Amino acid sequence: MKTTRKILTFVAALCALPTGLLHAQSSQVARFTTPFPFYVCDREMPAGSYMVREQYLGGHVLLIENIDQPDSAYVLYNPTQSARPASQGWARFHQYGDAKYLSSLMPAGEEAGMEILPGKAEKRALSQERANASSQETANASTISIALQPVVSGI
Repeated sequence: MKTTRKILTFVAALCALPTGLLHAQSSQVARFTTPFPFYVCDREMPAGSYMVREQYLGGHVLLIENIDQPDSAYVLYNPTQSARPASQGWARFHQYGDAKYLSSLMPAGEEAGMEILPGKAEKRALSQERANASSQETANASTISIALQPVVSGI
């Protein structure tokens, strides 16, 4: 009897969940192609073509998917705002030494962009850069920008 009650309670609770929690929806944001490997949060991604999809999971989440290989990563972002729409979309990467980290995205024609939250690996790389810098210098990542390609329906 207690087992049946627990099962029925579980099923009732599952049915009460919003459907957005049971099935994540997404929309395509943009595509980009990079000639270099890079990190998304703490996951290394190979050079190649990527699709960026915004995930509706109750927060600011992007799915970065490799179009040619089964590589993907979820990443949190902070929304950003620009005074005017971007004429050219871009993906920006911070570079520390030889490692590159996806840092922000700005789709063409939009005033809203996405600042990727740094993962532990990027924080360690920045800390190492600061430790290696002399007391007179400030450690800064160099920035690399590549064009975002607009998403075409049906792709």
